[in-house]
Amino acid sequence: MRYPVTLLFSFLLASSLFAANEGKTRAVQPLQEVPYYGRLVDAMTGAPVIRAEVTNGKRIATTDSSGVFVLNLPGGRLAMLTVTRSGYEPLTFNVTPPEGEQRPPVVIGPAPQPAPAPPPATGSIPPVLVTPKPPVTIRNVDGYTVTVDLDTLQFGYVLPFASPATSQMASFCKTDGTPWTPDRSEFSRIVGPAQLARGTTCCPNSFTLGITAEMKNGDRLTAYFPDSCVGYDVILVARDHVTAAPVSISFTTIAEVTFP
Repeated sequence: MRYPVTLLFSFLLASSLFAANEGKTRAVQPLQEVPYYGRLVDAMTGAPVIRAEVTNGKRIATTDSSGVFVLNLPGGRLAMLTVTRSGYEPLTFNVTPPEGEQRPPVVIGPAPQPAPAPPPATGSIPPVLVTPKPPVTIRNVDGYTVTVDLDTLQFGYVLPFASPATSQMASFCKTDGTPWTPDRSEFSRIVGPAQLARGTTCCPNSFTLGITAEMKNGDRLTAYFPDSCVGYDVILVARDHVTAAPVSISFTTIAEVTFP
């Protein structure tokens, strides 16, 4: 079968163009990222949520003392942000940053670069409400009271020239000498301050510190710290619910610990 010359020429031309373009990919212009500012506040008190972590994929930011964070996000595109912090329920919400201004390409050399836009005033950033979890209240013998996040609370004892050994399980000894390791979630209240007792079953040849523990199951009992038998100071460590700063308090100065 014979093809007309013009048809054969068109077929060969199309084939050569296809072969020339085969394997080539169209360059994708990356989306311009713009700084997105957000502000997290406590849904109950309106206080800033400090040191919360805000993520979008691999992008991570931490809120400052005003609860403000900034993330570089693709402008004009929907982005999902996730908020996590001890003492607060996890939160996920969507934002759409405004499209950034088209700027000329960066010139290598002495030409000045455009200055970045100044951050917005804190009060002009719409707040995002974050739901708090009920905190633990610690009252000292001098009347000082602090609230801490339950999910950071640890029982510990101080090692000489080393960091404290801590655990969310308390290390206690009952009056009959039985070891007792309740979880922090099992407590209703601890009544102090810890008092020295001599010749207990837990520490027959020395002094040991004891407190009164009230449990969520209704039990109320005296519990001793076996670590104090060898002279270690026993402490509570946690994260301040308001400032997110670390807290470390000796049981000898704690008048009462109230759990949610």
